[in-house]
Amino acid sequence: MKRRTYLVTAAGAVALAGCAGSGGDPDEEDEDDPNDDTPEDHGGDGPDDETGTFDDFEDLDYWFTKEGSMSADEDRSLVGSQSVKLESAMSDERVMISRTFDSPQDFSDQVPGMAVASDIILNPIIQLSDDSGDRIEYRGRVDPDLPLMRYNFGVSKIVGDPNVSEITSIQITTWTGTEKERTFWCDDLFFVPRLETGTVMVQFDYGHETTYTEAYPVLEEYDIPATAFVNTNYVGSDSRMDLEQLEELHDDGWTIASQSATTADLTESDDPAAQIEAGVEWLEDNGFEDGAGYFAYPLGRFDEAAVDAVESHHDLGFANGYGVGGEIANPQLCPRVGNPDADDAAQLLERTAEMNGLTTIYYNELDDDRLDSLEETMATLSEMASDGDLEVVLPSDVEEKYVF
Repeated sequence: MKRRTYLVTAAGAVALAGCAGSGGDPDEEDEDDPNDDTPEDHGGDGPDDETGTFDDFEDLDYWFTKEGSMSADEDRSLVGSQSVKLESAMSDERVMISRTFDSPQDFSDQVPGMAVASDIILNPIIQLSDDSGDRIEYRGRVDPDLPLMRYNFGVSKIVGDPNVSEITSIQITTWTGTEKERTFWCDDLFFVPRLETGTVMVQFDYGHETTYTEAYPVLEEYDIPATAFVNTNYVGSDSRMDLEQLEELHDDGWTIASQSATTADLTESDDPAAQIEAGVEWLEDNGFEDGAGYFAYPLGRFDEAAVDAVESHHDLGFANGYGVGGEIANPQLCPRVGNPDADDAAQLLERTAEMNGLTTIYYNELDDDRLDSLEETMATLSEMASDGDLEVVLPSDVEEKYVF
């Protein structure tokens, strides 16, 4: 396969968040170097299995605290009998724990993830560092007031030129800023396989008419398939695609999927399952059965009831997160990156190709700026796919091949 060197490794590279312009993210701020202390050697290697659970935090002697505090919590766990509870005091700028290995570990074909729970929106970081201190950082997006569950992490930053086949330490951290206390729980630090080829999905939210009038001609020019998530009660209403337009997209290879019956915040609904069921029924009644298994959370918001309903009625659910991930460990919370500008999208695609990652990009209603970014990004994606560096897929492909 023809391969270009796309990977950006400059120190301080931009962290690519899950939803551009979402605001309110306490972890998206200027950061000092979180790897400025040399980890103590607490030794130990991971289990023999190459993927799956790497550390269940049953033995915290492998870990030491670099900032904040660490303790076992036997009242909250996903695997084993306990989780690790991480807390920051008002004077702490971050919470960080670290573990070093007796011998270097090869993570070149794997991507980490973790089960996390928090009382606030959180973007925890898993850092893999080599002996020179160069590192690769993976982030996940965690919504508040959910039980411990697995999250799919993706690459957010690369510092130096890390040798991922010779990793000597692993760190778990989140930034707290000053005068903030924070508590969160971690369990089931796991690894999933990378893909054989960098893989990309393109998606459009809310069934806006600009998906048909503006995006469709661009993607048709480059022969790129995509997914349109629709609020089924709004099909054919003002500024939304009608049934005929959706049928044309579907006939041309697009997936037509659900974003609930309405745009209502599912976390404020008395019965989110009813909203989700109505969307499935509409798709099945109107000839879009092949897309009825896929869902995007309206407004990007969900709670335990919404996640449970998605698990009951859909095969994959999509929420804000980070790109350049591995196989999907939690199918109800597949991560995706929203409305990236052309530069951010180019970096995502480059890293996805170089690291054989999985990245999903989605767009909302297309104004002039977003349309310009979309056009440039689709041209880049088409070129990289033609060169064999990327594969463009639909949710059915992910469900079939890339769920861990």
